[in-house]
Order: sequence, then C-alpha cells, then structure tokens
Amino acid sequence: MSVIFWIPAVGRLDTPLWEGLPHGDLLYLGCAILLPSPAFARAGDGAVMALGILWQDHAAKRATPLLFIISHSCMRPRRTANQKEESMSTLPHLEIIGIDVSCDWLDIHCLSDSRQLRLPNTEAGHAELERMALDRTALVCFEATGGHEWRLWERPEAAGIDARQLPPAQVKSFGKSRGTLAKTDRIDAELIARFMAFRPEAGRRLPSGKLRDLRALTTKRRQLVEMRKRHALHCKADEKTGAACEFEDINADLREVLDRRIKDLEQRIKTCLDSDDALAETVAVLRSVPGIGLVACAMLIAEMPELGRISGEQAAALAGLAPVARDSGQMRGKRMIGGGRRALRQVLYQAALVASIHNADLKLFADRLRKEGKPHKVVVTAVARKLVVIANALCKSRQPWTPQTG
Repeated sequence: MSVIFWIPAVGRLDTPLWEGLPHGDLLYLGCAILLPSPAFARAGDGAVMALGILWQDHAAKRATPLLFIISHSCMRPRRTANQKEESMSTLPHLEIIGIDVSCDWLDIHCLSDSRQLRLPNTEAGHAELERMALDRTALVCFEATGGHEWRLWERPEAAGIDARQLPPAQVKSFGKSRGTLAKTDRIDAELIARFMAFRPEAGRRLPSGKLRDLRALTTKRRQLVEMRKRHALHCKADEKTGAACEFEDINADLREVLDRRIKDLEQRIKTCLDSDDALAETVAVLRSVPGIGLVACAMLIAEMPELGRISGEQAAALAGLAPVARDSGQMRGKRMIGGGRRALRQVLYQAALVASIHNADLKLFADRLRKEGKPHKVVVTAVARKLVVIANALCKSRQPWTPQTG
C-alpha cells in the first residue's frame, strides 16, 4: 500500500521526519502554498478534508490511500461532536453552483458535473439560473462584488433557493492554497463553488427587506459624512491658499446642504427602526447602554444581523475588534486588530470615545488600562470591543443594560 505523507514546512525542524520517509511516496507542501487560507487553520479533520480536496485528482488517478501527518501548531482546538454535526448538516444540497458576478455577465460552474456556462446579468439570465438551481436542488453561491450581486441575490431567495454571499478575501486565499495562479471569470466561478463545498457554513444569507432598507440608509449617511469631512479639508486648503473669501458662500451652502441631508437621513433611520416591533425592541435594548446612540445602534443592527445569535468572541471578530495573535515557536508577536466589517468598526470606535467618559463601568475599565500604560488608541479599541460584546450579550438575553458600579 502506497502512503503519501504531508508535513507542514517548519524551517529545519521537520528535517529528521522528512529524511526518514520513503521519498517515492512523499508529498511535501510548503508554507507559501498552505498557510494563506484561513480555512486551513481548523481542527485536524478539517485540515485532512482540505488536503483531500487539494490532492483529489492525483488520488483519483492512482487510487492511493492518503495518510496525513498534521502538526498541532497549524491547528485550532478540535471541534466537539455537536459542532461537527452542525457543520455537516448546514449543506444538505446535492449540488453547488458557483457564480462569478460582473456588471454584464454571470459565469456559472456546476460542481457535480463541472458544467460551465455564461448567462447575461439580466432578468432573463436570472430566470434561467433559477430554473437550473431548482432542477438540480442546488445551493447558489457568489462573492460580494460591490452591489452587482444584489439583483441576482433576491430572485433565488424568493424562489426558495439557498443563496450565499461569500467573502472574496477567503475565496482568494483558498485559490492560493490550491496552487491556482491563473485568474479568469470561469476559474473564479469554479473556486467559489469549491470553496463552498469546503466551507459549508461560510457565507451570508440575504437579509430581510427591512434590514436591507436600513443598511441602505446607514450606507448613504456614511457616504455623506465622508463628503462633509472632505469638504472641511477643502475649506482648510482654501484658507491656506488665501482663496477662502472667494469661495465662502459656496462652501457655506455646501456645508448647510450636507448637514441638512445627514439630519434628514438620521430621521429616516429612526423611522425605519420604529416601524418594526422586533427592531424597536432591539433598539431599546441597545440604547440602554451609555455610549450607544442612534447611529451606533442602527449600524450594529444593519451591519451585524447575527447579533445575539453568536458568541462575544465571534461578535468582536466580525467587527474587526478582536486582537489577532502572531506567535511562532518562542516568538510572541504584537497583537493587532484587523479584518471584519470596517464601517461598523469605525462607528464603534466613535461610540467607545463617548462610552469611556459617560459609561461608569467602561470608564473604570478605560482608566485601569491607562494606569497600566496602554496607548490611547489601544484603550479606545478595547472599550469598543467591550461595547460590541455587551451589545451581543444584551441582544441574546433581551434585557436592558444594568450598571455594575454604584
């Protein structure tokens, strides 16, 4: 029986094991291929499944049993039996259809039979895709593409088809882990489908209509706030060049229009939240926390619909506020935040500035960190992380905030 070993590249530490194996039956994958994908930093059975996907063509040709030796340093803690069962039960479909969405076309890859085709990104193309997905009892998946996927997303969901929006960065890393260097629309569609098969729990489902409306309002408000910031910088530049007097009326009009429109959007956001009983209840719970105002509350609801159904650690990670470890052997790297949903993180940072002053519990927490010599931004980031963890816990218990200090 031929056996193929896989060993993670760990400098020269793997050399004794490497030299003691039969080279004719050896498969060696280096860090540059394996490590970029976050999907591989999973439990041991997940890593075996990943390598099985990577080597499936070779195994099919040689009919060779695969034995993988996996370093524990490349794995997270092993999942429980319940977590494994839940993960396996999230993908009951017989077929996966991966779609690369562009402005004009839909490039489609059917995973079971490797069928590929191109449809127009129009109502007619969406109808053809819907018929195909229903005939195959398929799951439809695609990357977030700056809004081009929203028209496509709504139709399968209305027809009862499971449709998932996948994070492009993770799909890209998955392609690197498979050694895929070429990039075309057809290759991207195949990678999307294979990533969905590898990570059946990944992706987001279409939010409800009310949440989509709320997210559109919060997005437009954020855009106008950015325009107001840029306009303020332009006004300062005019002062430096001595042209402020010449453009004073124009700058004042622009500022007044932006202020009025931002206030109007905030009122529409409030109306949207009040028009739904479930959203209004969530708003009451979140706004009971000193430091979370209307804007932060709306952003939490719109950008993190999972709030209340996940753990505090997951909520912090989704907001990009969880410190990421960078350790290797005896080296202990500096922890830094990264990833997550940037727009939500920016709003939570502003809310943390307020909470570190006006929220008694979080003020004590911030003061303790300052006494320990932590930099200002580290303190504010830690308070922001506390805020999102508190918000998640309150949404889970459906109870308002109760101060812990007198």
